Amino acid sequence: MIDIVFLLLIFFINASTMQSTSEYDLPPARFGVGVIEEKATIIVINRPVAPGDVPVVILSNGKECTPDDRDAIRNDVKNGILNKKNEVLIQADREVPVGVVKKVMRAVSDIEGIKISIGIKEKN
Repeated sequence: MIDIVFLLLIFFINASTMQSTSEYDLPPARFGVGVIEEKATIIVINRPVAPGDVPVVILSNGKECTPDDRDAIRNDVKNGILNKKNEVLIQADREVPVGVVKKVMRAVSDIEGIKISIGIKEKN
């Protein structure tokens, strides 16, 4: 009996197709209005590469930092304000802990005159 189970297991492993994951996996939208990306500073929080690692924050200028680097995050948003981008769009992978997203939001919320939005997938 156990040999049949292993044969089925081997069959399904070989029959399944491996698909690559996207750069970040956002949760689907339920309600709301979209943000015009050209008028927003976009900050992306990618999932950790390995369990126990710190998630990577990718700023709008392409530089990477950690969620604890408040100065780099604030400077990126301030540069966006100078370029007339008064909205901040934070896109976080669904596997990023909520506490990490809160850290980034706290760093951004110190700056006056901006609107913070959380990025999600649009429902098709």
